[in-house]
Amino acid sequence: MPSALKRMSTTSSRPQEGLARRLANLPKMRVVRSDVQAVTVELTRGDLLTINNALNKVCHGPDSIDDWEFYTRIGVERHEAKSLLDAVDSLVTGEESGSI
Repeated sequence: MPSALKRMSTTSSRPQEGLARRLANLPKMRVVRSDVQAVTVELTRGDLLTINNALNKVCHGPDSIDDWEFYTRIGVERHEAKSLLDAVDSLVTGEESGSI
């Protein structure tokens, strides 16, 4: 087999393997209930950790958003985001179970 064809045939399965790996790592969130006032979701611990890390970055990261523009960019006041971060962090660290 010519070397160009050999290279093509060995690399053609890699995108499929990469796709399977990416699909396996997608969030596993499941909506349990949704109405006008509340949404109940089921998350994996990994999904919860992702939310925790994102909130931590927004609230405390070196490039965190200035207080004067926090609400405009995020949609809640910084103290509300920090309260949610505290609740999510408690779930991630296993200090609390139940609802936020």
